Amino acid sequence: RRHQQQAVHPVAHYCTCDQARPLLAVNLNPTKVVETIEGRRTKTEFFWQLNELIVPVISYLNSQAYKPVVEALAKYSLAETGLGVHAHNQDLGTVEGLRTALQAVHQEIQAVVVDSVGDGTSDANKDGEVPSGKVLSKPQVMSLSQENLRRLREANEGFRKQVKADQMREEVNMVEQAFLEFQEKALELCEFLFEEKDKQRKEQSRPTAAAKGQPYVSYSKIDKTSAVMCPGSLPSTMGGQKLAGATDKKGNSIAGSCATHDLQAASDAYLAATQLASVKANELLNSLCVRLSPQLSALVMASHMAVVMEALSVHAEVKRAHGWCLPELLPPQNLPTIPAQPPNQAVASSSNQSGSSNRSAGLGSSGPTTSSTSMLLKDLRPYYLEPTEGAVTNDVELGNNVWLLTGANMAGKSTVLRSIAAASLLGLCGLMVPAKHARIPAFDSIMLRNFSGDSPVEGKSSFRLEMEDTRCADQESTARSLVLADELGKGTEVDAGTAVCAALATRLAHRGTTTVFATHLHKLVDLLKPLAEEGKMEYMRMGLQQNPQGKLLPTWRVEKGVCFESLAFNVAEDSGMDPKLLDMMRHFYDRILAEAPAPGKESPSVRTSSSVNSRNSSDVNLDSNRSHLLSSLESAEGDSGQEDEQQREQQNAGSTALLRDKAVHILRDTVGSSCSTVVASAKSDDCSSSSSSSSSSSSSSSSSSSSSSSSSSSSSSSSERLLPPVWHVGPNERVAAPHAQNISAVYIVQYQGGALHCGQTSSLHQRLSRHRRKQAGKPWAGPGASMSYVLAPPDKLRVLEAVTTRKICEAGIPLVSLHDRIIKSFPGSNE
Repeated sequence: RRHQQQAVHPVAHYCTCDQARPLLAVNLNPTKVVETIEGRRTKTEFFWQLNELIVPVISYLNSQAYKPVVEALAKYSLAETGLGVHAHNQDLGTVEGLRTALQAVHQEIQAVVVDSVGDGTSDANKDGEVPSGKVLSKPQVMSLSQENLRRLREANEGFRKQVKADQMREEVNMVEQAFLEFQEKALELCEFLFEEKDKQRKEQSRPTAAAKGQPYVSYSKIDKTSAVMCPGSLPSTMGGQKLAGATDKKGNSIAGSCATHDLQAASDAYLAATQLASVKANELLNSLCVRLSPQLSALVMASHMAVVMEALSVHAEVKRAHGWCLPELLPPQNLPTIPAQPPNQAVASSSNQSGSSNRSAGLGSSGPTTSSTSMLLKDLRPYYLEPTEGAVTNDVELGNNVWLLTGANMAGKSTVLRSIAAASLLGLCGLMVPAKHARIPAFDSIMLRNFSGDSPVEGKSSFRLEMEDTRCADQESTARSLVLADELGKGTEVDAGTAVCAALATRLAHRGTTTVFATHLHKLVDLLKPLAEEGKMEYMRMGLQQNPQGKLLPTWRVEKGVCFESLAFNVAEDSGMDPKLLDMMRHFYDRILAEAPAPGKESPSVRTSSSVNSRNSSDVNLDSNRSHLLSSLESAEGDSGQEDEQQREQQNAGSTALLRDKAVHILRDTVGSSCSTVVASAKSDDCSSSSSSSSSSSSSSSSSSSSSSSSSSSSSSSSERLLPPVWHVGPNERVAAPHAQNISAVYIVQYQGGALHCGQTSSLHQRLSRHRRKQAGKPWAGPGASMSYVLAPPDKLRVLEAVTTRKICEAGIPLVSLHDRIIKSFPGSNE
């Protein structure tokens, strides 16, 4: 936050600078640097790596183009590594101080350690011998000898690749002189042996046989020594010196070799000189570590800065190619501490809403306005997805107000919250964000509250942890904070959780905190309506749309409005749930909806489906009064023994509404009687945990109860049977989206003039549209028709239509559809 008042964030400047970046080495972490220097673990490779680390950092420190980010990183690294607590390290927090320290290290290394040479490969681990059975000429043999002598030097003179020769000139000269003496005597012996072999060849009748004993200088990779090899017979002396077998470093004789006393002495002297030179090189490297120890703090900072800058380079290169952008950072002074006027509304628009069937609905908000101080994320996408992976983007604009974000399960609410949090955090760090354009205020804190489990070790339940997070959001947030709460209140019962969310949302809204609440607690829509009317809250939702089969699917796009869908049973079905268990879920859910109290005047929704996936989310009706039908059905008498009295009451009353209610009650009872197998299955499953004898007794009792229930009055039957709920579509309403297509149902239509029609269909939307069209010979048809329907199995539709029609006619209720009342049964039906 220290740099947010600058014109350009230093990290953002680094990410966008087009000047060539030095290649950074990140293979040395601070721990390794300290352990190697303090432990005197002298290896030349370490100093090479150290040079590769500090040279690019020095280049950055010398660059004017990268000066802002280097200055910021120097202070950051000083604090992050903990070195700033020491007064003598304070100069390292400046570019000049750090550059001076690193240049001193570089000069020390350059003075002692040789430059990195070669690719590290060597043939010193190969034996240099004449291939078996191959005859070489004298020049070839001498060339092989020279190559083996080179291998000897490479194996024993490793100090030449560690320390520069001018640092140990005396030792290097001793090695050089000893080698030249050994080489001279070894080659001299080879020449002598060649001449002796030539004499032998001339004297023999088979001259090629003597060629197998060619003399040469060998090299042994085991003990890293060389000797003159001469298979076959040997002369006894050379120039007055006795010829004997050569010995290795341990004094063991080398088979097939020969040497004079002077040659063996020269070999021993050379090996001793190389040993002394290696010891001297290690001493110099140890001394270098001692001299570098005072600069350990600078080296640790350089290692830390290299890692950070390399990460920034990769971030800028990769994310720019993926379409991320650098955000515009708003300085703190442009964001009021306490909003003097109603805060600007948040706006979220879908990148492409043409494919969505959801539309926005007015919820007391006067409409959004755009502000230069609001957070804007254009084409925001999940940070872990790229465009090639099918990421869905959203436009998000948040002011100093509250979003109430509703949506179905797996519709993307949590993903939107995480994406907003990630974009805000990345932007405030000066990094690129997963959007095409972004404007981010200087938030003083970002609070993301996701659903969490309990903590048995601390003795805290999940709700207790939720309350601690709620307290944190209340006490620590300000008008410059960003609070993102995902399903707050989920750890307790619905009403208490709703109250918690409503209280916190109200507090944050009046404080002016930028807030997003993602929730399934739909009562919040009514409770927080006053905030929406004051312009302090915005109703947002995750969009849904129908596929060609009529199934609701999430669009993963944010749009205005409220969604009361949950798609809970869709998710359960997609997870591979047992179909019978799914049927039981839906049936019990239907019962809950049927027995639930009617929503009040200000209720944001009316549940008009037996499935959580079926409620209409495209419009929010805050003035619904659809409870009349269900209330009249619950109060209507259904005893078949009182049908005559009911018929007289209906005929005398002449009320079309009552006639419709009675007809719908008959429809509900008929379908419930035919589809009672689900209830029986549920009861059987509930009893399955009992012992075999108890289960048998319970089954017998249940069977007896069911038998008596079927012969009792309809009211008694209804009390022991789970009756399916009835959905009502008013004169000016349309069928709920999930029920519009491919849903089988038996229905009753009441025309505008009061006439009733009973039918069955698998396309409620098309059938209702047909009834609302004026038709020749049907003067009662027209646009004012309403519909009440009950879902039913497709294979029983015609049977249920016929039985319902017959029962309605027997009850004395006039119908305009009389054709199917005479049908008694259908093939394949048990009716």
